[in-house]
Amino acid sequence: MRRTDREIKDIKEIEAILNESKYCHLGLVDEDQPYVVPMNYAYSNGCLYLHCAPEGYKLDLIEKNNKVCFQVDIVNPKIYKEDEKPCDWGMFYKSVIGQGVANIVTDQDEKLKALNAIVATMDNRKFTFSEASINAVTIIRIDIKQITGKKR
Repeated sequence: MRRTDREIKDIKEIEAILNESKYCHLGLVDEDQPYVVPMNYAYSNGCLYLHCAPEGYKLDLIEKNNKVCFQVDIVNPKIYKEDEKPCDWGMFYKSVIGQGVANIVTDQDEKLKALNAIVATMDNRKFTFSEASINAVTIIRIDIKQITGKKR
């Protein structure tokens, strides 16, 4: 990281960003071409959980190469203006970038926990999912291998 003065080294602060942000950008690879897709997620037990339809392009890519990257951020719309030169202006933000391995969750209990965690990021009510609902979605678990944080 070039700007080490902005690096977040405390894992608790990185986890706080992961818990506060509502979406991530998931990066995948299609042979020699990158593919990035925004997705809702939940952070739980050191992993990211995402949900999607049971078929589609991202699942095809994960099947070919399950090494992924992700990015989340929290941006404050206020502009930091050190002086009147626009080249010295900037945004206030917190961001996390990570790399990991994507796995399709097949265990029903883990799928249910992941769905509850994802829904909890958007609503604090408790929901019940039918077996049909659980089977109608695919849960992707990203086992995080590397993670960094940055803020201004």
